[in-house]
Amino acid sequence: MWIINRGGEAVWLQHLWVRRLIQHGHRLGTLEPHSITRHDNQRTCDDADEPAIRDLIRRKHDATLAEVAEAMGKPVYPATVSRTLKRLNLPRKKSRPVPQSRIVPM
Repeated sequence: MWIINRGGEAVWLQHLWVRRLIQHGHRLGTLEPHSITRHDNQRTCDDADEPAIRDLIRRKHDATLAEVAEAMGKPVYPATVSRTLKRLNLPRKKSRPVPQSRIVPM
């Protein structure tokens, strides 16, 4: 399917793409693209959760992402917890389960 764009150029568009674009226009009333950007007010872990997260990391610095998510008391994916810890500049270091060996390699 050929159409003429605003610049006067002929542009080839695939039939299915044009059909989807028309359906989008009928459904939303406009052909403008909609934004999928998340904003600060859409965060799962908001500022109200910050003190609880900081307190948990202070008490148990080797907590796993799942433990932090559970302590928050709301359904949160581990990736969300990881981004939140990064945003709050909190470490995600795990402590070693056993003491480091004192044997020096030769």
